[in-house]
Amino acid sequence: MNPPPPTRRHHPRLPATTLAAAALLFLSLPPSPAHADEIRLKDGTVVRGIINDVEADIISITPGYNADGSVKVFKFRLEDLLTFTTSEPIYVGTAAEESKTIDNVAYGRVEASPSGIRILTSTGTYSAPVSQVKSVYRTLAESPSSKELKKLERKWKVEITTDIRGKTGTSEQLGASLGFTAVNSGQYDSLTFQSKYNYYRTDGNKSADDLTAGIDYKSSFTDRLDRLLWYARTNNGFNKINKIEFFSESALGSGFMILNEKNHKLEFRVGVSYRYETYMDDVTPALNKSGLDAALYYRYDWSWGRFEDRMSYMPTFDEFSNYIFRHEAYLEFPIANTENLVIRLGVHNDYNSRPLAGVERLDTTYFTRIVLRF
Repeated sequence: MNPPPPTRRHHPRLPATTLAAAALLFLSLPPSPAHADEIRLKDGTVVRGIINDVEADIISITPGYNADGSVKVFKFRLEDLLTFTTSEPIYVGTAAEESKTIDNVAYGRVEASPSGIRILTSTGTYSAPVSQVKSVYRTLAESPSSKELKKLERKWKVEITTDIRGKTGTSEQLGASLGFTAVNSGQYDSLTFQSKYNYYRTDGNKSADDLTAGIDYKSSFTDRLDRLLWYARTNNGFNKINKIEFFSESALGSGFMILNEKNHKLEFRVGVSYRYETYMDDVTPALNKSGLDAALYYRYDWSWGRFEDRMSYMPTFDEFSNYIFRHEAYLEFPIANTENLVIRLGVHNDYNSRPLAGVERLDTTYFTRIVLRF
């Protein structure tokens, strides 16, 4: 008698909608934190993300992005850390002599250890307390020595400014201004080239026709005394409305950075100056005098804009009542969320205590300018 055929068990098939829902649920799950770096603080706080670097006893980590797409970075003091770990190999520089690595820098994945951290390299395992960590970086280009070399590299910054004004009605006005500034800067010095031309007509008559072009150089005395500086500058041009055929102003002196933070600067200068002017009336003798040069520069940066205020005072030595005072202040902010294109709103005052006959002492200009930087 033949045995009965085996019974087949039929497994119920899941509907396609159920499978799709399961796939969506799987895709929506957050990534596993096992593949993220981790910082553990002494108070028990744990932060996961990507460790960026360690500089000046500060460790920074990027846990993610804000809702607007901007990157958020957290920073902690090493003295507040219990340990940290990485999911990938990283460069770690320590002050631990027992590491026996080149320049005390090891490359490997970091794990937690009872004493602080443990670096797993291809040649062995090295341990060190967190307090002895001096640097952390991901590529050789981000090493402390590479960053120091980058600071020594000279950089160019160029900006072009322009504004065009027109008016019709009770009076007719049309004109424009064009400015150019180029700054070549190093770690402790900067060389600035600048020029500006203004031309305006009001009711058919010229109301502005002037040109200035100059060079300004400043440098710290030493890297240890980076707040103390010396400077040399010259400014040349003409102003036909003020009947100045040609003028030349030069100055040499020293200065002090009262504030020298990244987003907050206040600079004071004092030195000696030389003024030379010739005039369009063919009657007034040329001015040829030395004098004092004093200036104050202030700047404050926000995340959304910048404010600058500049004042200069140049009296002659033989007669302090014969002087030139200039002041310019402006507020600028970017256009369309770009740092390369900004709008600048400000005022410029130029006061000459001894103008020619028929020329006003004070010349005030309110301006709205477009600035292109690259």
